[in-house]
Amino acid sequence: MAVSLHPLPFCVEKVNAPKQFTYPFCYEPHPLCVAAADEVRRYIRRHAEWHDELQRGKMFGVLIVKTLNGLGFLAAFSGTLDGKTQHEYFVPPVFDLMASGCYFQREEAAISAINRRILFLESTMQPSPLRKQMDEELAAYREFMQQSKAERDAKRQNSSSDEEDGVGLLIRESQHQKAEYRRLKQAWEQRIFDDEAGVMNLSVADIKGDVMIVSQFTLHAMTKKGNRPSWIKAAPEAISRPLYEEFVRSVEGALGRKVATGSFGADMKIELINDGPVTIWIDSKNRE
Repeated sequence: MAVSLHPLPFCVEKVNAPKQFTYPFCYEPHPLCVAAADEVRRYIRRHAEWHDELQRGKMFGVLIVKTLNGLGFLAAFSGTLDGKTQHEYFVPPVFDLMASGCYFQREEAAISAINRRILFLESTMQPSPLRKQMDEELAAYREFMQQSKAERDAKRQNSSSDEEDGVGLLIRESQHQKAEYRRLKQAWEQRIFDDEAGVMNLSVADIKGDVMIVSQFTLHAMTKKGNRPSWIKAAPEAISRPLYEEFVRSVEGALGRKVATGSFGADMKIELINDGPVTIWIDSKNRE
């Protein structure tokens, strides 16, 4: 397509062109540029079929050109206009993304195919049995927490103001249940076992591993003051045992089999072999 150099209107014949045009975002438009833009605007108005597209916004530009025959201007637009990249009034694009077989169209077609595949999979793929089981386990524990909360609210209403110890136990029970829910959720999702590439990418459910759950109140030891540890933050058995047993049942339900537990509160001797130099402390309240 031949490049069309458009003449400037007669009203600017006596306007001198500057030695150079300044940076386009930091100046008052030169009269020659304004005149050229007005010419483009008049041309656009003659094409009613572009009206709806232009209402959504379209960028046009002009370039003042000096030739042996005098001054003129070139006009251009961004993207496409009326579904085309080339129009006789405007200069052609440096790169025509609508040209048949260009890399843009090939890559766009490939990306569109991938997006269609993703949408198809999202609409047809059923959740895995493990995901479904995890959702059921978490939903069941959320319901248990709601029931426990209702019971605690009833106890608070029936307790007198001097029963501070009882209210404190209710608060700690609520805190422990929330932490237990986070632990249950993390137990499902924690990927700490190696896959075929030797990367920690599998959960205990993925490898069908065995689990031993041991109650260990001494992990709550406080050593900030003095030389003797304090376990004041450890929950009493009235709270900790039901939570521990509920957690055991949840894990057994998630794995679909019994887990080893030992005896709650007993002085147990445990013999084990650690596989690898990995020890992970999982704190549901302090996720670091």
